[in-house]
Amino acid sequence: MKNKYLKLLVVALAVAVIVPQITLAAWWNPFSWGWVNKIFRFQKNEQKQEQVICTQDAKLCPDGSYVGRQGPKCEFKPCPKAKDETAGWKTYTNNDWGVSFSYPIILKNIKISDQNQLISFDGLRFLRKTSLSDIDRQLQEQKKCLAGGNSVLCVMPDYTKEQWQKLKDILEQSKAGDRVGCSTSRCDYCEVVEKENIKMIIEHNCFNPGGPENRNYFYNNNAVFSFLPHSDATDEPDVFIKYGTNKDQILSTFKFINNQPMVGGDKDSHGCIGSAGYTWCEAKKKCLRSWEESCLPSTCIDRAAGEDNALPVITSLSLYSGPIGTPLEIRGCNFLGFESDKIAWIENSQGKKGILYGQEGSNSKILKVILNATLCQKDTSYSGLPCDLYLSLEPGVYKIYTQPWGKRSNEANFTITK
Repeated sequence: MKNKYLKLLVVALAVAVIVPQITLAAWWNPFSWGWVNKIFRFQKNEQKQEQVICTQDAKLCPDGSYVGRQGPKCEFKPCPKAKDETAGWKTYTNNDWGVSFSYPIILKNIKISDQNQLISFDGLRFLRKTSLSDIDRQLQEQKKCLAGGNSVLCVMPDYTKEQWQKLKDILEQSKAGDRVGCSTSRCDYCEVVEKENIKMIIEHNCFNPGGPENRNYFYNNNAVFSFLPHSDATDEPDVFIKYGTNKDQILSTFKFINNQPMVGGDKDSHGCIGSAGYTWCEAKKKCLRSWEESCLPSTCIDRAAGEDNALPVITSLSLYSGPIGTPLEIRGCNFLGFESDKIAWIENSQGKKGILYGQEGSNSKILKVILNATLCQKDTSYSGLPCDLYLSLEPGVYKIYTQPWGKRSNEANFTITK
């Protein structure tokens, strides 16, 4: 029994003496008990991190709020997620124009006027599209209106062709940030900006008799688009003020849904750039813009039909664009053909032609014709046979010429509109 207690006493003494010695040795030995050291080091580092003091500067977020820095690297806190203020808006798409934009549901009465190339909200004008053919049409309408004697009701075209070309050239040749001349003197200055890969001109400090009106201009697919934040009637409020809508929010959603042709990439066989308004003038053997320089000769000498030197010459047209069914006068000289035939031809871009018979009142100096929807491709007046091949007129640019006695005249361009 004594031996048993003696053994227990020896074991207890051994544990009391040896274990502390081993523990102490391990503590001072760098090659043992590494996991213990790691625990203590992590705790010490964590205490140091908690003691990092960051600078007190702040960062301005897009929504107008500020955020400060935070440890351990004193980086700025993330900005609050921006609220999508256009969420739930409707999207309007016009494939003919090649544009798309979103608008608040409150602007529900969206209307389009094809005649005036205008999109309006609840009767208030919003976006206008203008091409060179649109200007020709507007000039014709103005001419007819003025002929009616009531000039007060006559509407002026959106731009002159020179103003239109100036806007187009600026949008193609300027870069974002440039200050440029405005197309009108009613504005202090204009600036070129680029948003969502769309280059635009923004007017600043403009004034109209009806009140302030700063426009935005875009160019795409041979048309100038103008963003119009003002009503046609001077007693109506601005469309955005009326509906409490932010103009820039709608602008931020605006985009073109087809590719804009590269300027210079549409050269014809003569090297004329159609997107820049140039066409080939055979009479002058060069490319020119018809509104800057006439291709037609100003005078000609009328001779007896059939004379060797009686070349037919077109000096002007009564109109240079119009819809199907337009009555047209071709002016010049030496138009009479065999048996005093009075015939002209109209030719499309594919080289297909249709005959235009001179109506009553036509003579050697004037051919009065009508641009019907379908035209025979050959003269059947002598054979008396029915026409078996027709040319259907569609919107586009056509060549008009005469060819009496096999002598072809110079050409005049005419644009068929919708």
